[in-house]
Amino acid sequence: MGLFSGRASMLEVQNRALIKTAQERAQRISNLERELQQAGREVERLKVEAERLKVEREFYHKRVLALEQDNHELTEAATKCSLWGQKLERELAKIDPMVRLRDGWERGATHNPRHHAVHQGATYGRHPAQTQDSRRCSCLGGLRK
Repeated sequence: MGLFSGRASMLEVQNRALIKTAQERAQRISNLERELQQAGREVERLKVEAERLKVEREFYHKRVLALEQDNHELTEAATKCSLWGQKLERELAKIDPMVRLRDGWERGATHNPRHHAVHQGATYGRHPAQTQDSRRCSCLGGLRK
């Protein structure tokens, strides 16, 4: 019987080792399945988020295009108004050359001295060309700081 008892003892040891390994594997499988479920939920959440971001991007893309179109139209309108105003000034100068003198324009000049009112507030009543440390105003043909 000694032969069988040694063999039985060895089989019991192997059986316990196999049971322990099987339990460890079962625990590992359980952990991996839990991680897989979490990853699946995260993937679903990210799909929803991606779809939301796609819709949001499309909205803002359309908004940008609309604003660019509005900007283009406004720029065209402003340019047309500016050209129209210049044309009216030229026509008025042809009709009544004295208008320039009455309004503070020099005869034949293309520069309006009233423009300098903008500069006067910023330089304490003097045009930048009159200050000691400034260069000529760009509207007078020079460079301004």
